Amino acid sequence: MWGFNLKNKKNLKMTITERLQNYMTYKGLNPNKITVEAGLSVGLIGRAIKNNSGLNSDTIEKITESSCSSVPIV
Repeated sequence: MWGFNLKNKKNLKMTITERLQNYMTYKGLNPNKITVEAGLSVGLIGRAIKNNSGLNSDTIEKITESSCSSVPIV
């Protein structure tokens, strides 16, 4: 598919921020769009991507429930 095939072992080693980056690229989204749509703190996703840090479960849930997310990223 486009990086989200869970049978691909490479994807199992990806961090959540790497998966999110792949999803954003595929959907043509930017961190600000997802942040606004999911009702997150300004710059949260951009900082997580820049620092290659994780996202907590509440944040992931807000992203997957937002209007810009039509498929799960986890």
